[in-house]
Amino acid sequence: MKNRFFNEIRGNFGFGCMRLPMKDGEVDLEEMRKMTDEFISRGFNYFDTAHGYIGGKSETAIRECVSKRYPRE
Repeated sequence: MKNRFFNEIRGNFGFGCMRLPMKDGEVDLEEMRKMTDEFISRGFNYFDTAHGYIGGKSETAIRECVSKRYPRE
């Protein structure tokens, strides 16, 4: 799978982080790890996040579930 516009993005599908699984008002990191692991295992690598998503919690969740666990490239 290759994105025809951006070589570093694999596939044409992004993991949207505007709404994530929540537990007691926080992102459910255990569930999100499962979701992101599956997404990456299928060859995708584009995560759509922004500071405003879930009051900034989506970016923290991406750091914990993806950035700390997978190489940047």
